[in-house]
Amino acid sequence: MRLRWFLAIGLGLLIWDCCGQVWALPAYRRLWQRTYGYNVSCGICHVRGGGSELTGYGKDFQRFGATPGAFKAIAGRDSDGDGFKNLDEITAKSNPGDPRSTPTNPTDWLQRIEESMLPLEQLGKLFPGAKMFSSLEGTLSDPQIQQVEGLLGSRLSEEDAVPTFYFAVEKQGDRLKRTGVSLFVAPAGAKDKLIVAVAVDLSGKVISVVLVENKLDKRLAERKFLEQFIGKSANDPLIVGKDIEPVPGLESPSAMVAGSVKKALLVIGTVFSEKGKGQ
Repeated sequence: MRLRWFLAIGLGLLIWDCCGQVWALPAYRRLWQRTYGYNVSCGICHVRGGGSELTGYGKDFQRFGATPGAFKAIAGRDSDGDGFKNLDEITAKSNPGDPRSTPTNPTDWLQRIEESMLPLEQLGKLFPGAKMFSSLEGTLSDPQIQQVEGLLGSRLSEEDAVPTFYFAVEKQGDRLKRTGVSLFVAPAGAKDKLIVAVAVDLSGKVISVVLVENKLDKRLAERKFLEQFIGKSANDPLIVGKDIEPVPGLESPSAMVAGSVKKALLVIGTVFSEKGKGQ
């Protein structure tokens, strides 16, 4: 099923560069926006933008469960130690993750949203050789959620419903062309232990799978296991033990990885395919 790149909006582009080493789902920023009503930089939870080490606010968010409820649970804390409670900083639009940003001196952190959004190090691994990337934030409609859940056989989380798609982009003459799309997803019940990044080409087939967070077992990141997903599409069952050989002794974690790949493929296919276009 060939993907249709039918969504035409302005996209920010950055040249590939090194970013950081710690990752959280990009949907967390979207859920923060839903909770407090305005858009924020990834610098609220990451020291140097998406993918870098966590700020004090980011650590508190993870410590309290990394859910929409965690934002309110840590509202009374002073995560960055600057003498102001998180909620007071949020109300004043200063950064509760940066002690240099306070209600009396918010700084310009909200003016640098776009540059913080691309996890460049991880995108470089997903799309070897690519130099430019763009991002697109989406929200699945109710029909799209129902379609994915029906095909997946399980429920989507709040994070799954607000996906951020990352594209590899190349210049062709005077135009920029998307050459592939990637999505970062986590299995239900283990989002703080496993985050799987899946990149596909324009035909909807997997070109790479990267574990950007893996606290289960390092053997899950072995090339022999992950390369089994290359060339697969949303039409493939990806059943561990049948279509995918598990890492020996790690049948359940292997199934988590496979399920995450399947979920990513279904979400991408639903949003960008001919079938998803009409929804």
